[in-house]
Amino acid sequence: MQDENSYDPALAHAQALGLQSNLGITILYDTVWMHGDGGDPDGAPALIKKAGPMNDEGKWLASFLAVRRADLLNPADSSTQAEWSMAVGRVDALSDLLKAGNLDLHGPIDVQHGYNVTVP
Repeated sequence: MQDENSYDPALAHAQALGLQSNLGITILYDTVWMHGDGGDPDGAPALIKKAGPMNDEGKWLASFLAVRRADLLNPADSSTQAEWSMAVGRVDALSDLLKAGNLDLHGPIDVQHGYNVTVP
């Protein structure tokens, strides 16, 4: 069921965008899992659209994570704001992996309490 609801749609988005990295797929999976894959303004498709066209994977992922972080802090559905704002650390941890250039998710990866990420 999880594959059907989150992983498969995330993989379809990654393929449509031309994303190749494990980190890119992970970012989209985490997004679809949390935001859903529906047509609402907080859904993964809306966030993907806001990030713009994908020409360079690293730059696009950085843009997408910025869009997603902003949405978590100020979602269109304000009833989710309190809960979603607590997930900003997940986006920050994924951003840390991106900044470290760990697109293939080579380990070890140490994600500590508070989402502090340590990569080799």
